[in-house]
Amino acid sequence: MSVWFISLLLQATLALPEVERLPEPSSAGSTGPNWVRGAPEPTLIWMERERDKTVILQESVWREGSWSPKTAQTQSNKAFVNWADFPQAAVSLQGNSLYATLELMDYPHLSYGVRLNTESGNTAWLHQDTSGVEHGFPSLVAHPAEGWLAIWLDGRGGSGHGHGSESERMSLMAARVTATGEALGEVVIDARACSCCSTDLAFAEDGAAWAVYRDRSDDEVRDIALVQIPANLGVEDGESAAVLESRIPVPDGWKVLGCPVNGPALAIEANQLAYCWFTMGKDGSQPQVRLAVSTDGGDTFGIPYRISSGRSLGRVDLEFVDADTLLVTWLESRSQGAAWMAKTLNVKTREFSQAMLVDSVSGSRSDGFLRLSKQQSDIYAAWLDDGIVRTARISNPRTLQE
Repeated sequence: MSVWFISLLLQATLALPEVERLPEPSSAGSTGPNWVRGAPEPTLIWMERERDKTVILQESVWREGSWSPKTAQTQSNKAFVNWADFPQAAVSLQGNSLYATLELMDYPHLSYGVRLNTESGNTAWLHQDTSGVEHGFPSLVAHPAEGWLAIWLDGRGGSGHGHGSESERMSLMAARVTATGEALGEVVIDARACSCCSTDLAFAEDGAAWAVYRDRSDDEVRDIALVQIPANLGVEDGESAAVLESRIPVPDGWKVLGCPVNGPALAIEANQLAYCWFTMGKDGSQPQVRLAVSTDGGDTFGIPYRISSGRSLGRVDLEFVDADTLLVTWLESRSQGAAWMAKTLNVKTREFSQAMLVDSVSGSRSDGFLRLSKQQSDIYAAWLDDGIVRTARISNPRTLQE
C-alpha cells in the first residue's frame, strides 16, 4: 500500500474521543440520572428513595474537579419511578430552574402525571387534565422569551395504560410554562403517538423549536416524527394547524403491536439539525440505530446513517461536539450483559470514528438510559450501573491527521 493511500485513509478517519471517568455523585439505590439543560456548569439530577418510600430529586454540580454536595430539589411520597421516564430539568434564560417529575394521582388504578416544581417552591401539574390516565415522557427547554417550553405524552381521551390496546390513547402535547412554573396554552400536536417512548425538544436559531417523538399510525407503524413548534405558541391566537403538522423524514415502516419503550434524541447546532433513533426495520428483525442530519434547518434531510446494527438495544442520545462533529451513544447487547457505546460523525466529510466502549452494564431495564450534556467543548455523560450514577467527561475528538 502506498504512503499516499495511507494518508488518504488517515484523513478520512476520526480519532476516538477521550473518555475520562469522573467520581460518582450518588449513593447506592439511585435511578433516573439526567442533566439540567441550559445550566452554566455541568449539573446532574437523579432520584433517591428513602426508607419511608419518599423519593427525593437530588442535584449536584461539577465544579473545580469534583461534584458539589447533593441538594434536594423536590421530594414526594407519591412519586412514580419509571426506568424509562426519567426526571427533566431546564434553566430559563433568566437563570431560573424548573424540574419535572412523575407523581401518582389519587385513583384506585395506575395513573400519574407530570409535576412541575420551580426552585422557588411553586408546584403545578404540567397538564390541565387530571383524569385517571397516564401523562409522562416530558421534555423541557428554555424559551427564548421567558420561562420554558414543554412537550409530553398525554393519555386523556383513553382509558388508562395500554402498550397495544385499542382502548388507550396517547397524544403528544405542548405548552408554554411561565416564569412561575404555570403551564399555559395547551396544544395537541399529534393525537396518536407511541405510548411509552421518550420525547426530545430543542430550539433553533430562528426562534422556533423542534420536537422529535415516535409516531403511531392507525395500522401500528411506529416511525420517528418531527414537528416544528413556533416560538409564540400559547401566546398569540390564530396558530395555523399546518405549522404544527408533524412529518416523518425517514420512514422505517416498523410495525409493532406494542410500544418498544425506545425514544429518539435530537440535537441542534446553528442551522444543522440531527436526530437518532432505534428501529427493528420494516420486517421487525433488523435492530439498528439510525441517524438523520439536516444542514438547512430541518427543511430537508440527507440519506440516513446506520450507526449500529445487529446487537443494538437502542436507548440513544446525541450531541453536537462542535459545528462539524456529532457524538452518538447507544446500548449494545453482548454475550454477557451489555455496553454503552459511542461513535462520532463528521457531518461534512460523512466519516465515522470506530465504535468505542463507554462502560459495561447488565443490559436490564434497571440500567435506564445514558444521558449526554454539552458544556463548552466537552460532552458529559451520566448513566446507571447497579443503582449508582456513573459519570464521565468526553473530550472533543480530533482527526488522526491532527
